Amino acid sequence: MSDPAALQALCQQGLAHHQAGRLAEAAAAYEQVLAADPAQFDALRLLGVQRIQTGRLDEAVDLLRRAVAVRADAPDVFGNLANALNSLHRFDEALEAADRALALNPNFAEAHGNRAQALRRLGRLAEAADSFGRTAALSPSPQAHANHAVILRELARHAEALDALDRTLALRPDYAEAWIDRSDALRALDRPLEALASADRALALKPTAAEAHGARGNALSDLKREDDALEAYALAIALKPDYVEAHNNRAAPLSRLGRPMEALAAADQALALRPDYAEARLNRGAALYDMRRMDEALESYDQAIALKPDYPEAHNNRGVVLYETRRLPEAMASYDRALALRPDFADAHHNQAICRLALGDPAGWAQYEWRWRTDQIAKRDWGAAPLWLGEGDIAGRTILVRDEQGLGDVLQFCRYARGLADRGARVILEVQPPLKRLMARQGGVSEVIVQGELPPPHDLQAPFMSLPLALGAMQPDGAPYLTADPDDVAAW
Repeated sequence: MSDPAALQALCQQGLAHHQAGRLAEAAAAYEQVLAADPAQFDALRLLGVQRIQTGRLDEAVDLLRRAVAVRADAPDVFGNLANALNSLHRFDEALEAADRALALNPNFAEAHGNRAQALRRLGRLAEAADSFGRTAALSPSPQAHANHAVILRELARHAEALDALDRTLALRPDYAEAWIDRSDALRALDRPLEALASADRALALKPTAAEAHGARGNALSDLKREDDALEAYALAIALKPDYVEAHNNRAAPLSRLGRPMEALAAADQALALRPDYAEARLNRGAALYDMRRMDEALESYDQAIALKPDYPEAHNNRGVVLYETRRLPEAMASYDRALALRPDFADAHHNQAICRLALGDPAGWAQYEWRWRTDQIAKRDWGAAPLWLGEGDIAGRTILVRDEQGLGDVLQFCRYARGLADRGARVILEVQPPLKRLMARQGGVSEVIVQGELPPPHDLQAPFMSLPLALGAMQPDGAPYLTADPDDVAAW
């Protein structure tokens, strides 16, 4: 049979089978057409699609290439070819096929999607995000928005990812996986309570989803609800024993609970499942650091960096170990690397400032102001008085010097209060209750209050440990600055 009309009719019969899901019958019809006419375009195209659907991808690519050799003006065939090539991990070829489809039809949503998948696997993430966004704009399905959100999160564009997930859920509120992704995006935006609520929504929809329990554990860990986080991770692991992220994420709450041996075991369990897991190497190093096994901690951080050279947390933690072992220039280099990778990394700035001061570099005082952006220093509401860090004349003005950390820090840095008085300021100190009497005897201090008391009127305020920066003094003058009460001395 070589009559074109008859072959077309047979091809249509195959298409009817195809649309009814009878894939074997459809293939038989298409093959019969191609036996009579190997260049019959519709049979090549449709049999190529059938081969994709049945997982015979190499055959699909061959058939679709033969189809476009017959007719190069069919965008859907190039789109199908891109799909098959992506599935075969031939991403450069898939990108070329998707671009050919889009040259013929710029509004071909599926081709934008195939292009995005190829770009993502080629590591061209920003371009992939643009293509995913174009797909979602042309065909606003829940999956299209969800795919766009995934790539935005990989680019750390978490606010945009959250918007994409909200569009996903507006179209499909029962999409449990999108609620899980939304929880992760909210965590990245430092909104852990909302992240917890999203994880709970996912669990309400899919109680046996291990990833939903994992997301809940992550949000609880961020909220420092350590026991609750560990319970959530345990449920996740019970549902999915090889859930490597849940094993690894157990390490952080265990460390904060002062259980470093268990934290180490959690990281080791994750590494048994995935030896090249850089994040588990990081947590293993943190547990070893807590156990003061410094050489092993350093080795774990080095292994994390070998696996993931652009890992700022690993470079920062490596710097901490080097600082603790008094290898200060090497510590500075590690902090430099962390900050080159993430210039706004507050912990690395804070740690480097301490190292810089240990090296005698007064620039460390300015960098030490990054402490307020870390979780290491408790943040308090200090009211509306302007912060004074050295700018402007303070003569005749009242400045409240505020407690920020421990007793020892107040005892060390209260000596700088005399410098404020020497500039003509009236000085009020806010200190912990056990230090009130001692601080009242310090020269240059007009008044001492206890933390928690309502401060008297003041024009300016400064934290104790910002005074060296404000006064431009790397070291105090060495003169005695504290005296004990003579009656207490006599009693002792």
